[in-house]
Amino acid sequence: MDRDVTNDEIHEVCFSLHPNKAPGPNGFNAHFFKKTWDIVGEDVINAIQEFFRSGHLLKELNATILALVPKVPKPSKMKDFRPISCCNTLYKIIAKIIANRIKPCLPDIISPSQSAFVAGRSIGDNILLVQELMRNYHKDIGCPRLALKVDLMKAFDMVDWGFLLETLAFFHFPPRVIMWIKACLTTPKFSISFNGELAGFFSKKRGLRQGDPMSPYLFVIAIEVLSKILAKRIADSPSFKFHWKCDKIKLSHLCFADDLIMLCHGSPTSAQVLKAALDEFSLLSCLIANHAKSNIFTSGLSSTTNQQLINLFGYTISSLPIYFLSIPIISTKLCLRDCSPLVDKVSSRLSSWLNCGLFYTSCLQLIVSVLSSLQVFWANYLCLPIKILKIIEQKFRSFLWKGVEGDSKGAKISWFDICLPKKEGGLGIKDLSSWNKALMIRHLWILIYGTNNLWSFWIKAYHLKGSNLWEAKAPYTCSWNWRKLLHLRPIVRPLIQHFIDNGSSTSLWFDNWHPDGPLLLKWSPRVVYDSSLPINAAVNAIVLGDSWRWPAAMSIDLVEIRSRMPTYNPNSKLGDSIRWLPFSNGIYSASSALASLRAPHPLVP
Repeated sequence: MDRDVTNDEIHEVCFSLHPNKAPGPNGFNAHFFKKTWDIVGEDVINAIQEFFRSGHLLKELNATILALVPKVPKPSKMKDFRPISCCNTLYKIIAKIIANRIKPCLPDIISPSQSAFVAGRSIGDNILLVQELMRNYHKDIGCPRLALKVDLMKAFDMVDWGFLLETLAFFHFPPRVIMWIKACLTTPKFSISFNGELAGFFSKKRGLRQGDPMSPYLFVIAIEVLSKILAKRIADSPSFKFHWKCDKIKLSHLCFADDLIMLCHGSPTSAQVLKAALDEFSLLSCLIANHAKSNIFTSGLSSTTNQQLINLFGYTISSLPIYFLSIPIISTKLCLRDCSPLVDKVSSRLSSWLNCGLFYTSCLQLIVSVLSSLQVFWANYLCLPIKILKIIEQKFRSFLWKGVEGDSKGAKISWFDICLPKKEGGLGIKDLSSWNKALMIRHLWILIYGTNNLWSFWIKAYHLKGSNLWEAKAPYTCSWNWRKLLHLRPIVRPLIQHFIDNGSSTSLWFDNWHPDGPLLLKWSPRVVYDSSLPINAAVNAIVLGDSWRWPAAMSIDLVEIRSRMPTYNPNSKLGDSIRWLPFSNGIYSASSALASLRAPHPLVP
């Protein structure tokens, strides 16, 4: 991490920057440096190398413009604006070099409860997990449960520098790297962009800049301290009880960037542990909860206990749904009103284009590039209701044919043909229902492929409980989303192939490893009895060394299975592998999943 910075590294980082991002006070964006590299490249390298050698950063390099971006449609107060830092390009190169060295170590030091900005993790997986844990929160029956939605006030702007630098030392960051980070944190000067002019030239004493390439990674490191504090306080509190269905994985909180979900049993003694940990973290980091935006959610608690929790935390008791990253967290099935923000967002974009006099080609490009992307994030994590998809699709059709929203004019070509790929004579617009399924299939692939994330750990611990995914039943306590995911199994099953080596991780009867497919899909359960092997047997039960060894055949079915074994021999020294058949590299992709969901049509000559 603290190795010397090379000239090639500087060149690579410079050319990886977006060319047209807003420049800093000197007015030169990355596009300028890329185009004039033959002229200015040597000077750029020398300036950056000087910083990494000395740790001294010129104030001119770290000068920053604060652009106030509205967070609401009609801002009237300072809190309605988000300060975005426009840094000089040379500083961005320095910060990105440091960020690139921080990123690889984050999976090792950041707990699974944090998924934002950590390589190999997806923040949406935590959303899926919250959906499961907050199932039936609208009912006052069952196990007492408490969930806190904690909004950290001005989170990036409030982080204490001393606390952050001590945290880096705690995680054994090299002193040289800490010196670089300290110089970047403590030396900036700010000017506010106001009505097209710059005002002021001032410093600050805390906080991370939104727009600094390092800031997201430093922030998750700071938040990790809360995870450590919680773990210690829970270990030191015998009276603490975990939230419903959290004990097996010791889950007490989930992080969504600057928002937290804290979870525990509904008892006041358990809640006090969360409160003490949050107070200790706030004292150390200067990150405090915004009481106006933080909420308490309870289930199975009396009104007296609810009032005790209000007095303890100072938050209001609320009800679901709530929205994280615009995704609704619900306690029942997803309904139309939960999806209204998505429909409103599509309508808002359409209304802004109505008077632009767009031609068909322009409307098509906006549908493909802009409107379709609006629902992709939702479609990644929710099985959207068919009615919602049809409403959005109808808006697409109206906009394509007449450039307006909700027009009743008839289409000239069927929407089915419009959604065909261009090579098959369509316009390449994705069918929303098929695209939603293709994106959701990814979560089944994660469970099968063995990707390690908190959601998959939880699903295996509480829903599967050692049973095979292909045959698992949906428990009555599961979320609506999990039920919908299980409905996709018949689509996914033939698309995944297991290749056997030692056979220890592949189900003998349920997985698709045999040339005839999953054995219990073709043959009756009687064959299990005939083989004298258990229903939960792995393929290694019929592997001996590097060859196949079935028990003596007791039926015609078993003889047929034995006669049609894979042509390759197993290898007891290697682990089994899994391939996604629709894609050549064997790894799931949304586009290949979408292609497998539709029947091919003749190509256009």
